[in-house]
Amino acid sequence: MNAIGFKTKMLAAFDKTPKWLTKFFYSDLYLGMLAAVILASWISGIMLIGLVTVIAIATILLVVMDDIAPLIPLLFFVAFCVSDLNELLAFFPLVYCMIPLFVAIVFHLIVYRPAHFSFGELGISQICVSIALLTAGCTCISLARWTGALIYSLLLGVGVLFVYLVWINYTKGAPYTKTSAYIA
Repeated sequence: MNAIGFKTKMLAAFDKTPKWLTKFFYSDLYLGMLAAVILASWISGIMLIGLVTVIAIATILLVVMDDIAPLIPLLFFVAFCVSDLNELLAFFPLVYCMIPLFVAIVFHLIVYRPAHFSFGELGISQICVSIALLTAGCTCISLARWTGALIYSLLLGVGVLFVYLVWINYTKGAPYTKTSAYIA
């Protein structure tokens, strides 16, 4: 089976996402329920509730929907799952829970890939910012300090570039509301 045939069969299988499910993920009810679970997780101090919920919802969304707009509230709310920064090592066992999420991300990027990849209006400037962040200070500070700040440079440069390119190419637009109104 060739790659085009595989993609066509996969899209046909997942193109039948129930309308009620799509409508739910663009509704205020979804946002309210998500906020309630995250708030309960934060107030109770049981961060596992919020993180497992976010991982499960993100995995389901990435597999059954071709639009990533409903993932935006998850990205905003996931920071509120962590109420105690001293307990971050307690999340190490969650790495195994994230395996389905990583598989879903790869699945979504392959199956729902756009026909034409676009850099958008800001793609070139984001690439320049990434290069500037990665090379900043490499000639005037010590190698130890530069490598110590490398993770932040990667997150702020390459990470933001990745998020921008995924957003430009994988957002279809909410069928029931404007995407800008949904995010606001």
